[in-house]
Amino acid sequence: MSLNKMTLRRYELMVKKSKLKIVFFEETLFLPHEAALFFNDIKKSISLGSSKLLKKAFRHFNLVSVIVFGFLWCLYRLPLRNYKLINEVITSGIRSVLKR
Repeated sequence: MSLNKMTLRRYELMVKKSKLKIVFFEETLFLPHEAALFFNDIKKSISLGSSKLLKKAFRHFNLVSVIVFGFLWCLYRLPLRNYKLINEVITSGIRSVLKR
């Protein structure tokens, strides 16, 4: 998983060079593929109130993926996140709105 093979630092430099302003910026946390499918199915089953979908969500359950996500989520919530290197590792993407 990567941000189009781009680091957060490189993204920031590209925005500065383009003379655009960042209106909104949000990092997304790394989530292993199986864990993403599992959590998305859980969310969908809750919103639709479907126990059948909830049971199907567990076909994607992978304990290792969930543990990796939990560990990275903890890092994401700790002050360590302010260190650039750790932030590069735990961030898999961004949502950003730019303006001229």
